[in-house]
Parts: sequence; C-alpha cells; structure tokens
Amino acid sequence: MAIQTGKGTIPAIKLVAIYSISMLTCLCGLAISPILGDLKDLFHASDVEIQMITSLPALMMIPIVIISGKLSEKINMLLVLEIGLLIFTGAGILYLLSNKLWQIIAIGIILGIGAGLVIPISTGMISHYFIGKYRSKQLGLGSAVTNISLIAATIITGKLAEVNWHLPFLVYLLPLVTFFLCFTLKPKKGEKLNQQDADAAGTAEVIDASKFGKSGIMGGKIIQIMIFYLFATYTVNVIPINLSILLEQNGYDSMISGWMMAIWFFFIMLPGFFINPLINFMKRSTKMICMILVGVGLWFMIMTPHLWTVVIGCVLSGFGFGIIQPQLYNKTTLTAVPKKMTFALSLMMSMNYLALLMAPYVIQLFKDIFGNHTQQFGFVINIGFAILMFIWALVGRRSFLFDDKVE
Repeated sequence: MAIQTGKGTIPAIKLVAIYSISMLTCLCGLAISPILGDLKDLFHASDVEIQMITSLPALMMIPIVIISGKLSEKINMLLVLEIGLLIFTGAGILYLLSNKLWQIIAIGIILGIGAGLVIPISTGMISHYFIGKYRSKQLGLGSAVTNISLIAATIITGKLAEVNWHLPFLVYLLPLVTFFLCFTLKPKKGEKLNQQDADAAGTAEVIDASKFGKSGIMGGKIIQIMIFYLFATYTVNVIPINLSILLEQNGYDSMISGWMMAIWFFFIMLPGFFINPLINFMKRSTKMICMILVGVGLWFMIMTPHLWTVVIGCVLSGFGFGIIQPQLYNKTTLTAVPKKMTFALSLMMSMNYLALLMAPYVIQLFKDIFGNHTQQFGFVINIGFAILMFIWALVGRRSFLFDDKVE
C-alpha cells in the first residue's frame, strides 16, 4: 500500500514507523504518575523529592528537544532518533532495576535526554516526507496517534501499578519496537534526511528562500507561535493538575477522575482525524473558536458539582486544544526552509514542556496573590488566560499566526 505525500508516495510501513515515533512522545513521565503515592510511602519521600521525580525529565527535555532539532540540521536525523531511542530504552531498563529513590531521580535525567532527542523527530519526519495539505493531514493524524497512545498507556500503567510499582516502567521498553521499525526509514542512496529535499517525484514544494533570511527561519513568526502554544498549553494544564482534586472534593473517587481524563484526552485526539476540513471551515476564526471552547469548557467544570457539567467541560476544552496543537505544528513548518523545519518544530515543541513545568507554579502564584486557594479558583485564573488569548486572536486575526487555511 502506497501513501500519498504530495510529492510522490511512500510505503505504508514507513508511515507506521513514523506513527510509532509519535506514540513515544506521550510516554515520558507516564509510568511515574500512577506510582507517586507508592514511592512516597515506600521511600518516605519528601514533597521536594516527589517534585524532582516528576519535574526533572521535563526540565531536561526543554534544552534537549532544541538540541535534537539543531543536530538534525547537521547529521542524519535518523541517527539522532536511533541514539535517542537507545537512551530512552536504557532508562526504562534502569528503572526496572532501581530500588532506591536517588536512582529513580537520577534515571529521570537520562529519560529526559532520550525522550528529548526523539520528540522533535516525530514531526520532523512528517515534515520531511509530506508537503502541503498532506503534511497538515499527517500532523493531525500524528497528534491523534499520540493522544490515543496516551489514553491506552494511562490505562495500562495504572493496571500494572496495582500489581507492582516496578511494572509501569515496562512502557519505557516500547522504543525498542520503534528502533527496529527505523530500518524502514533508512534513506535511499543520495537522500539526506537532514536536508529534507522537496524535489522528489510528484508535486514539489515551492520555497522562496529569500523571505526566510540568512538564518532560514522567520524569527518573529516562530516566536509568536511559541508564545501562543506556551500559553494555550498552560491554560489547559489546569485540568490534569486540579481536576482530580476538585472531583474528590465533590465526592467522586479516583476511578471517576480517570474516566474524565480519558474523555479529555479522547477529544484532544479526535480533531486530528479531520484537521484540514476543520481549519478550512473556521479559517481566521480557528484560534478564536478554540480558545472559546477551552474557556467555556473550564467554566463548565466548575459551574456545578454535577458530573455531567464536567463531562461537557472535558469535551469542549479537549476538542478546542485538539485543533490548536496540530494546526500550530503545521503553521511552524511554514516559518522555515526545509532543512530548518525540524529545528523550528523543536523550538515550538519545547514550549509544551515549559508549560508543564510552569503551570502549577503560576496557578499557585495567582492563588497567593488573590488569597483564594480553592481548586475552583485555579480554573478561574486560566479562564482569564483563555479570554486574553481570544482577544489576541481577535485583534490579530489577519496576521500570519491567526490567518489559517490549508492549501
């Protein structure tokens, strides 16, 4: 089976290999979440030590993601990917053998390095093989695959954690599967994956290099995308941080919290399957509508103690963010010449991990400023951010960042 790329076709097995890379981008830190309570009890860990376990991988990933993007310009990105996969797998093996808290903390650094090398390559491979509407479609599908994997892996790690606290770390052995699939991505003779040539058979991508300047990247435009993605990701991160506690206060158990998170991730995943029609329908209003959905979704979560309003909130906020994410990936590919695309994507994707790190601290800061420490107030703060971003999208709707369409 051949897959259309906009400049020819590729075998379906190559697309499977690319999707398998996308699956890995959701795994970092996933095995830790269901066992934090066990680790705290088993090792008598302090709050600071627990915070280190959860934050160190993300902290390491921010610079490593950018370094990975830069390396992909200089050497074959497949080599960067393979090194990252081996480090990722090595961290998984070390986790399985660990029996001390300091080992778990230290291994998190190794995990962050491996995952950071892999993550930009997932979108970089798509930007290499696909152009135009085919690229936009595959970025949407890649995002959907990531979120489907997240839902499945969350359920699996939760079940494994009930048996033994070591077992969730088995998910970190999945990079071995991708490593073997990488052999299908080996470039043909004369092809350089770091160059991302657009001269293959079929419809070639027309690039006017002069508009990108000497650096090959539109600096002002990529910064706008990074800032928007940072605050969009921060805004929705109040859900994984605060929703379970809010539900517990309203009398619901952890199983209900798990179902709400699964619904949220499902609706983040869903738009990826038909991202092009959605964007072409909304056009300049895409990000305005998305931020309305996010803001209204957060409001539904706190308007009543009833579960049905939380479900509506998960649906609306998840769907809104699920459109923003792949659309911004595609927008980023327009800010750079082909050989700089992976680096541009790495800059943009690093904002995801910065948002994950900053979200709990920013929410707590506003709670301290206003003297309101309720879980509901965390949602109110981020509804405010959603409104500010809606205003930004409204005012700048004719600018590059907000003028959305798929050619």
